[in-house]
Amino acid sequence: MNILTLDYGTSSMRGILFDEKGTVVNIVNFITPLTRNNNQIVEQDATVWIRGTIYIIKRISEKNQIHAISITAFRSAIIAIDEDGRELGPCIMWQDKRNANICKKLEKYAETIKRLSGALPNTVFWGSRMSWMANEKDSPFRHANKYVTVAEYIIGLMTGIYKTDYTYGSRSNLMNLATLQWDKNLCDLFNIDISRLSNLILPGSIVGYTNKKAKDIFGCPLNIPVITAGGDQQCSAVGLGIFDDSCLEVNSGTGSFVIAQCSYPYTNNDAICNVSAINGFYILENNVMTSAAAFDWICGLFGESNFADIDKMIFETQAGSNGLICLPFFHGIGSRKRNANLHAAFLEISLNTTKKDFIRSVMEGIVIEISKNIKSLTNIFGDFKEIRVSGGLTKSYVFNQIQADVYGKRIVTYKNEQSTAIGAFVIAAKTLGIVSDYKDAFNQVRASDQKVVYNPNTEYSDIYQKIAMQSEEYLNNMRK
Repeated sequence: MNILTLDYGTSSMRGILFDEKGTVVNIVNFITPLTRNNNQIVEQDATVWIRGTIYIIKRISEKNQIHAISITAFRSAIIAIDEDGRELGPCIMWQDKRNANICKKLEKYAETIKRLSGALPNTVFWGSRMSWMANEKDSPFRHANKYVTVAEYIIGLMTGIYKTDYTYGSRSNLMNLATLQWDKNLCDLFNIDISRLSNLILPGSIVGYTNKKAKDIFGCPLNIPVITAGGDQQCSAVGLGIFDDSCLEVNSGTGSFVIAQCSYPYTNNDAICNVSAINGFYILENNVMTSAAAFDWICGLFGESNFADIDKMIFETQAGSNGLICLPFFHGIGSRKRNANLHAAFLEISLNTTKKDFIRSVMEGIVIEISKNIKSLTNIFGDFKEIRVSGGLTKSYVFNQIQADVYGKRIVTYKNEQSTAIGAFVIAAKTLGIVSDYKDAFNQVRASDQKVVYNPNTEYSDIYQKIAMQSEEYLNNMRK
């Protein structure tokens, strides 16, 4: 049996075909560019994911058969659709901040929202985004039959069935973590009509089977199962083998996500609590809003695009970036001290500061901010024996070494960095009965994969601790 995992990312998507042993048979990528307008509006043409899916399935089908489809996607973007599943406008992305005023009005209910949903009201989660879309005057979104996530949108087109799995529901501020159902009190607070939400189901569920419409649109085979594997970060944790609280994941893509698995829905702490892709479990998560996005920006600003050359350049620059400090809040600060209105800053610039220092300081700033998010989770779980990393930035060996040096921990990554797609395969393999256990599927797919280990260099500890203290002092002054 061949399982096609479709992984919908913020700025690109990929399809990876696995055989039932977890061997990668084929991989196809497709770019999905964003539309930005000032620091508030971030949108995506929803049809780009249709075009990407058509392209991927066509390329895969030229050489191989597809027997099942497993879907994972970024979690907090929303598309308004009519009764026929047609989009009524662009997808409003998770970075979009037009819901900021709604979040501010909800702050007086913050404790109740956190206790019930696992997170404080914030611009990233899609409940406030849906509220803005549904209630904005003269907006075409107001007439939507449903508001759906990207995964739901594609699965609906493939099967004719619209359902939301718990991993996406737990990114809304609308789902009760205890009951795993839409919470009427929360929906009332957000001014949401529950009838516009899809029914909730377990991650790993077969939502339905491809129908004639799917065959006509996407060119996929008829009557094959379509599985909702769960949100991208939950799948990434599975793809890195994070099955308990002994190891921690750091996934650094457009943003960075620090994730630990847990068996209980912790809501009385600063971390975000979501439902895990593994049934019966939850994740605690902290996030940094911009990582690869910030790094790409600084490299582009200096006209650098060759990753190998950039890595060499950073390697040649001393730890501490010649005194330059970057506060990487290019899109606000994440879950640690949630503030969507903060901006990035470079500090301690001198006439000796070079291009190399600027580029390395962004990398160091991202990792130091991640380390502060890690610390809040160690306060809950205790120390982690190792940290497993993935995401686009981990292609840089310098970035990985900086992570080891800053965290003071052994860093583990894999040659196959597609942890999200691997997690989606693991979930699907369990659902389809190919394996009896998630760990068995993980060990199977990673059996021939090369593990790469980075050990911390303790001689840089004092440098990075000093930068962490200075950056926090500057941050506190900025917030005043």
